[in-house]
Amino acid sequence: MSSAEVRRGAGSGDAPRRRAAAHALDSDPLEREEEIAALREALDAADASEGRIVVLEGTAGVGKSHLLGLAAREAQRRGLVVLRARGGELERQYPFGVALQLFEPYLSAASPRERRRVLAGAAAHAEPALTGRVRIHEASGPPEFPLLHGLHWVAENIAEHRPLLLAVDDAHASDDASMRALLYTAQRSEDLPLLIVVTTRPRPTADGDALAALASHPRVRRIDLSPLSGQAVAVLVRAALPGAEEPFCAACWRVTGGNPFFTRELLAELVAAAVAPTAANAARVADFGPTTIARATAGRLDRLAPGAARLAQAVAVLGDPAPFAQAAALAALAPAQARVAADALATADVLRPAADLGFVHPIVNQAVHLEIPAAERAQLHLEAARLLKDDGDAGVDRAAAHLLQTLPVREPWSLDCLHAAARRALAGGSPETAARYLLRALDEGPSRDRRAQLLIDLGRADALAGRPSAPERLRDAIALLDQPQARARALAQLGHALYAASDNDGAARAFDEGLRVLGDADPELEEELTAGYLSAARLDFRTREAALTRFADLLSGTIEATTPAQRELLAQRALEHVMLGTLPWEDAVAQLHRALGGDRMLREVTSDGTAYVAAGAGLFFSDALDDVERMTSAGLDDARARGSVVGFAAMSALRGAARYLRGELVAALGDLEGGIERLPVMIVARPWSTGYMALALLDRGETEAAARLLDDGGDRSLTEPFTYNWMLLARGRLLLATGDPAAALETLLECGRRQAAIPAPSPSVLPWRSEAAIAALKLERGERARELAHEELRRARAVGAPRTLGTALRVAGLVAGGTEGLALLEEAVAALERSPARLELARALVDLGGARRRARQRSAARETLRIGLDAAYRCGATGLAAQARAELVAAGARPRRPALSGVQALTPSERRVSELAAGGLTNREIAQALFVSTKTVEFHLRNAYLKLRIHSRRELAGALGDERPGAVQARP
Repeated sequence: MSSAEVRRGAGSGDAPRRRAAAHALDSDPLEREEEIAALREALDAADASEGRIVVLEGTAGVGKSHLLGLAAREAQRRGLVVLRARGGELERQYPFGVALQLFEPYLSAASPRERRRVLAGAAAHAEPALTGRVRIHEASGPPEFPLLHGLHWVAENIAEHRPLLLAVDDAHASDDASMRALLYTAQRSEDLPLLIVVTTRPRPTADGDALAALASHPRVRRIDLSPLSGQAVAVLVRAALPGAEEPFCAACWRVTGGNPFFTRELLAELVAAAVAPTAANAARVADFGPTTIARATAGRLDRLAPGAARLAQAVAVLGDPAPFAQAAALAALAPAQARVAADALATADVLRPAADLGFVHPIVNQAVHLEIPAAERAQLHLEAARLLKDDGDAGVDRAAAHLLQTLPVREPWSLDCLHAAARRALAGGSPETAARYLLRALDEGPSRDRRAQLLIDLGRADALAGRPSAPERLRDAIALLDQPQARARALAQLGHALYAASDNDGAARAFDEGLRVLGDADPELEEELTAGYLSAARLDFRTREAALTRFADLLSGTIEATTPAQRELLAQRALEHVMLGTLPWEDAVAQLHRALGGDRMLREVTSDGTAYVAAGAGLFFSDALDDVERMTSAGLDDARARGSVVGFAAMSALRGAARYLRGELVAALGDLEGGIERLPVMIVARPWSTGYMALALLDRGETEAAARLLDDGGDRSLTEPFTYNWMLLARGRLLLATGDPAAALETLLECGRRQAAIPAPSPSVLPWRSEAAIAALKLERGERARELAHEELRRARAVGAPRTLGTALRVAGLVAGGTEGLALLEEAVAALERSPARLELARALVDLGGARRRARQRSAARETLRIGLDAAYRCGATGLAAQARAELVAAGARPRRPALSGVQALTPSERRVSELAAGGLTNREIAQALFVSTKTVEFHLRNAYLKLRIHSRRELAGALGDERPGAVQARP
């Protein structure tokens, strides 16, 4: 009798022998001692609050899942919370599917009190992903960040009481969003009682691959699982077939390649076929190769109880694990019949014995799935979609994933399902998944209007995924829309997409067409289109003049500021005047406050909104630095509450620049650095923050650090935006500090040319002429220096803002020299005393003291320089303080040494943490607010206590307040 005939005659009664044959492999994995030791060491570390990440990589069947199971059982024995998930072809189709597998069972089983604890604070942002209620997010930035941040805090909150193991099997088949969430947590796990273990197969990687980033993380222990040796396979063969001869064992090793799963299946088949383990039968082993084994696994289904094959096929189609009730329904089995079939499949070692149905191994799953004829498989996927579509939002997602495996259905429910799932994927931060659903939905024969809606959403998905096809999708949608309001609204979306991509000309044309199409049908939409048009058109030289002329009456008339669009118009108009220097600073500040409407604009557009950022920029340029501090702090609270990294980066950039001018250099560096770290791809904010951070470093005397920061390497994301001009200003000052005034002058003149092209000639925006005048003065080009300084002063007097005027007066005084120069410097100090720009005041005091020394007013010089030195110390401007000390020594004084403790000794991170702690936040709340770990907060607070010479939180406010930059008296 052939081996095939023997196998066909075998039934479920062979199951005990199959399990016995595999018992040795299952209970005592051979040649895995090092891997098991590594997992135990990782568990030890997690117990000690030293987070670990382990990646088990190997081919299918090599034993990854078995080792993961061993780690999970050991973790449970030690008292860890164990949360497990498995990737699958269907799970990868919808965002956060694996994350839902990990956390949802724990939250479902938790008491109401425990659930509230776990979802407290920043973890609340994850609740939509864990309940299937992800709201559609309209922001242009990455919408998944709140969910990533929230899921991290779900894990950290669970681990607060007991160490936690997150175990993900088959991570290569997981959805990208879940892998990004796991990576986000891994990057913050160093001081947490947390172990992450994932298994994956070798595979090619692409840019942005979160699993590849996780596997290459510096703290990851990566374990590559090798096949078993011939000796190990021989041990297994003899455990199942006692007395097996060496040639027979060697044949088993050759056939399986040392793969543990194939070895187990081979031995089970050999036992079932009653093949004697002799040298003479070694050649017969080849008849039982991996392909034959996989087919035999599927073939066993035919020999089981009625309906077992249908149930196994249903599980293969639904995805592992499959809820029992759903699998039974898809297999068209009554619950009792399905239970009998499930028991038979478990006995036959096809399914795992569990409440939810899943295969014993992915290879078995794959074998069953592939044995289903293609047409029947597509029909099963369609029936699965019908079954799941009414099972809440999560059911819609799974149904849509099944519809991707079918031919077009051309029924209303399928189109609705795919569209709804696409919008949820957009909300969950998976534009790639959304695009797949939307492209499939377009095949469902939608109506003309519905097709336009699908294309609009597809354009948005492409934009979020960074694809250049986004505008074209929106244009295709617009071509299908006949109703004026719908067409105008789509044109507004196209305009916003092009504006976000820095295509100001294209954006202006889209907004303009929207205005033409709309007419007077919708006043509020008309205002939105007008505001968008002006925002884009005024930044492009091809459209600027025509736009300003066309809307001259609007820009010069009264704007009511009662709608969001009106408030944006008012803010943009005020900012335009500020950049041109055509409005007194007090009037600009008043208009900007009217646009903000208290906190109304923040509530309407959030801290992500361009209108809110524009209002903040206008206040910043107008010297309303205290107002900027308040509005950006409120904006940061908003960003933290929503988990918005876009708002966090924008507000950090603005507040950091304001704090720099206010003379809070340590705090400024903390804000600026934090903003850059959180969103390095935010094109407009990044060069701004980089420039101000470099300026702060230069004022602290950290020249080399500033030089490294300003090395853009030709990065177009830095050099193309108009905010690159702030990097040019900082580079000019760096070149002056390093003794290259010629290069400094050319750099600063280039900065000026770029400012004129915006146009933004006002010195309130960027005092490039003042810096260029200093460079020309060092080159002994006195006439050019005077020309630049006088033009700057003329424009500054027209604006009248104290900081702008004081800075221009200071430089004009240095250029003029002599008696005239002294008078200008004294006027500069007087102007800056009315400004919150304490750093500029300190600079003016030091320059005035130096001028008095050179004029032989030694007593007055020493007094002024002492005040300037004290102001520089309070600002944290150690570079400026060194200049003041040198001037004092030259004036015959003996200045005090700088303090080695106190606020100025704090690092930017220590200062940020201390300020939040002084404001009453707990360590966990600070960690959530700053997107760091609790251990990091504790570390910074310990260092701050030492430097501030305090012992408790209660003393923080006083210690920080004692050394905040305050008013200084300029005159002796």
